[in-house]
Amino acid sequence: MTDTAGSHDLLPGLSRAALTECVANQLNIDDFRLESVRVAGQGMSDDTLLVDGHDGEGNVHNAVVRRYKPNGLMREFSDPARQFATLTALADTPVPAPRPLWFDPDDTLLGGASIGMERVEGFTPVPWSPSGQEFLRKAGEGPLGRHFSRLLAQIHAVNLPSTTSATSDSRRYGRRPATLLIDKLQAVLDTSRSGPEPVLSDALGWLRANAPETDELVLVHGDYRTGNLMFSDDRIAGVLDWEFAQPGDPMQDVAWVLAASNRVGSDLACYMVAPEQFVADYEEFSGRSVSWPAVRFWQVYYQVFNAMCWVNASHLVQAGLSTDLRMLRWSYTLPTMRQLVSDALEEAK
Repeated sequence: MTDTAGSHDLLPGLSRAALTECVANQLNIDDFRLESVRVAGQGMSDDTLLVDGHDGEGNVHNAVVRRYKPNGLMREFSDPARQFATLTALADTPVPAPRPLWFDPDDTLLGGASIGMERVEGFTPVPWSPSGQEFLRKAGEGPLGRHFSRLLAQIHAVNLPSTTSATSDSRRYGRRPATLLIDKLQAVLDTSRSGPEPVLSDALGWLRANAPETDELVLVHGDYRTGNLMFSDDRIAGVLDWEFAQPGDPMQDVAWVLAASNRVGSDLACYMVAPEQFVADYEEFSGRSVSWPAVRFWQVYYQVFNAMCWVNASHLVQAGLSTDLRMLRWSYTLPTMRQLVSDALEEAK
């Protein structure tokens, strides 16, 4: 096995030689030659790499490798085994998700659990950039605006195997699947706070008291927004980042699409479509009505979730579990996040 791209480290704890061996083993290629590697994303809970290579007969092999960080952000919510099961369930559906190639729960070569996926070609706009917002606005004026809503309805129509742990967990909570997520938020707070957090504790109490009932469990993406879509020509070529996906209330995704934090400075939901048009299209394609009390609950939930990200980031840095400067910067803005949660609670009460 030859590593034509060299042997120096790509990321902390990850060498080119180790990545070459991992891909060769997982794809069962005897003579895999690594040609290029691009770090597509250094997330706070995982790293994503684009791998290009060929075998001894000249056959091309491309893959996306996602390496999970043991001390990643909000690890309570991000389970690679659940993500692999979700991607497997999506493989034969109309939803253009990456097709999974392998899952290794304890990859000693890469230094953490890894998922291999087929590559989805396309362009992912940066929603908060001027160019990204202009692209999304124009795309939303055409058929892609309705496609955006139809895709979410298609995600909510996917049947997940009842044997998955995520499905079993959600069913234990009956008609209030939000309680499962609130328990996870509580666990993050319990392990991350360095002192009393009265605002966040109050928020968790409010969420428990107001968790909505739902008559159906659907596959919820958990972070469905234009920043997690890939576009190619006149179509949405891929839906990415399924780490938060699990069975739950469909209004959770609807609320996130409509959230003000996904359209800062814009009147368009996710910078792409008018909110009323998104709602009308989603109701048409899904065959269900939007529950506005549930939407309002989930929008408060996401504000609390975002604040918990800040609390968890501060803990990881202070405990020496992360040296990510982005997390260090977040620790300085935690008071702002607490205030946003307080404002959201006052508006909801």
